[in-house]
Amino acid sequence: MLSQPPNDGILAARIRNENATGRPIVFIHGAGGRKEIWALVARRLAARLPARPLVTVDLPGHGDSPPPAAERIDDYAQAVSIFLERRGWPAIDLVGHSMGGAVAQRLAIAEPARVTRLALLATGARMPVAPVLFDLLPDNLPAVVEAYKSFGFGPDTPPLLLNQTMEPFAQMDGAVVRGDFVACREWRADDRLGGITAATLILVGELDQLTPLKRARELAAGIPGARLEILPHAGHMLPVEKAEDVASLLAAHLVAEP
Repeated sequence: MLSQPPNDGILAARIRNENATGRPIVFIHGAGGRKEIWALVARRLAARLPARPLVTVDLPGHGDSPPPAAERIDDYAQAVSIFLERRGWPAIDLVGHSMGGAVAQRLAIAEPARVTRLALLATGARMPVAPVLFDLLPDNLPAVVEAYKSFGFGPDTPPLLLNQTMEPFAQMDGAVVRGDFVACREWRADDRLGGITAATLILVGELDQLTPLKRARELAAGIPGARLEILPHAGHMLPVEKAEDVASLLAAHLVAEP
């Protein structure tokens, strides 16, 4: 059972292939993020899957969605669920990155009839957060941004792309980011993964320091039939670091019917 979300599930979204009639593909961003993190992937995927609407959403209190934000994965999952109900989408494919992957897991567990196919990027059934991040927040978000630049990306990420990715994060309210980290710290689904019935693809960066390979392997072991793909030389920010690879892998996974 999901709880009532703090902002009644009012979410801003961008839809590519808006007039397509296929099953929607819904993308959920990570902690401190917004829908634009998916721009590079969504543009590539829209061309590969023209019959499918691609929906990138801002979670409550993020991007263009109204506050308040939350401190529980359940609340974010329920906000997405209400958004889907209002759109009249009884069946979707769901893609989540980092904290958004936890939200996607929770929704797939709570509403297995709705989530047909699932893709989880750089996430885990548990998502511990370094204590130093809580020491810095909410008052010293610039230091958190610099820390992410140091250990959130793989070594091949161009500096310009790295800085462009972190610019929206740097504009966030530090209290919202801290709340997201609380949600990640408290998240645990390792004893419920068997309830995920959606066909699941798990993507992880070989060099991810935030949700390392062992977290992805826990997911793959716990979700029936899940497939794990490791992206070489990549860190945590797969939607920007490896946009082409991610789009190709998603296209192959999501094009299939159940």
